Amino acid sequence: MTIHLLKDDPSPSDFSTADLGFDAVYMEGRSWDEMKGGYNPVATAMFIRKNTDTDDDPDFTDYVVLHEFAHAVFDATIRDGEKGEQWFSSLRDLYEKAGDGKKFLNENAGLNINEYFAECAAASLDPCTKGILEKKDAAMFSFLQNMWGCLE
Repeated sequence: MTIHLLKDDPSPSDFSTADLGFDAVYMEGRSWDEMKGGYNPVATAMFIRKNTDTDDDPDFTDYVVLHEFAHAVFDATIRDGEKGEQWFSSLRDLYEKAGDGKKFLNENAGLNINEYFAECAAASLDPCTKGILEKKDAAMFSFLQNMWGCLE
């Protein structure tokens, strides 16, 4: 996998997101300014960008890396992995239950099942947010703890 860490805060005119493997289809109508990071399974590329709104938070970049890494884990284990079908079925149930009970960790987690997994997986690995996930969505927290144990 190629990881691009964009240390400066480039504007869209400074480079082509297609050069990084991120095209208009991948971006799903989002502008570059809305993107804090991205993972593209087709290009097997990830990018993390500096976000001027969160420059005062050194943990922000770490969390974005965990989030984008979680997308890669999703593709390798749930989408294409040996236990993928079983895990995806469980994950879909958890996503639906979280939505019914409005237990989403944050707004981004409610966008779709991929974002739900990435947000929750990142939270489960980040000491600052692990407890929040455990309280807000205990079933997903348990699922992730089991999954991480199976991947060791």
